[in-house]
Amino acid sequence: MRSAFLKGRFRRETGSRIRIHGACLLLAVACSSSTAHAQVLEGYHHTSWTNEKGLSAVWAVQQAPNGFLWLTTATGVFRFDGIRFESIDEVTNRAVHNANIISVFPSSSGGIWLTTRSQGLVLWKDCRVTNYPYSRCTPAAENNIVEDRDGALWIAASSGLFRLKNGNCELVHNDPAFPTGFPLAVLMDGAGTHWVKWPTGAFYFLKRGERNFKRCPSGEGVGGEYAFLKQAPDGSIWLSDFGGLRRVTGYPDPTKPIAGPVRIRKPHTWFGNFTFAPNGALWAASGPGVFRFKDVERYKVDEPLNTADGEAFTEVVGSLRVR
Repeated sequence: MRSAFLKGRFRRETGSRIRIHGACLLLAVACSSSTAHAQVLEGYHHTSWTNEKGLSAVWAVQQAPNGFLWLTTATGVFRFDGIRFESIDEVTNRAVHNANIISVFPSSSGGIWLTTRSQGLVLWKDCRVTNYPYSRCTPAAENNIVEDRDGALWIAASSGLFRLKNGNCELVHNDPAFPTGFPLAVLMDGAGTHWVKWPTGAFYFLKRGERNFKRCPSGEGVGGEYAFLKQAPDGSIWLSDFGGLRRVTGYPDPTKPIAGPVRIRKPHTWFGNFTFAPNGALWAASGPGVFRFKDVERYKVDEPLNTADGEAFTEVVGSLRVR
């Protein structure tokens, strides 16, 4: 079961730009019957856009450097300026058609990368379309592209991890070799370190300037069919998969080896996607709804979050209500 929640507060800025406050997208890919014991969250304004206004189910939301939101939906890709939704057909003057688009990735250079059904990757930049028809460099799922500081794309594809640089699509090799299958999640952190989670449970990282990936002992051992990776404001790396939602590195240097991490054995909830607010609060999606966790720095490495520790919210008419 997949459900999407578009939450947050938007403020109009100059032109069509908007800024996201708090959590924008929480994508639930796992269900849970846990009951949350939490307090009411106050001081938040809630606005919703539904299919009555032409918007279908939202699978992913990303913000471009110019402030626009790009939404991957059940009916294609849309751009949102805080008031109006525009299809990719409208944005590109029909140079690209929504029916052919699967997902979107805004580049730091101002271009928009589009995953298509028939043409591989397409770059829309400066009112021009450039095709990169490499079937092996096509992402296996939404949010499976990251960009490094040199502008190269790292792509979690169906046949492995690939890098698209200067128009060349190359398979990323490592010694020892990566596990078979496609990566479940990729992340490029603020220091330029690349993180990869595999279905076998293996967890790798590659520091900027180095040639070979290394194994990260924490966060390993749990395989599955989905995973999400994010960096917290304090620099630590967090992982959501079948093992729960948890911190998998320390800080301030997330690539520094942690001596003998011990997995915390306690009941946990299966969460889907998640994000961090600038104040460090963690917002996560699960079957029962959306949860907020404060003071996440108190959690140990590999200690999974539980819904009982957070605040849970469901949508009611005109407000947000705690469960």
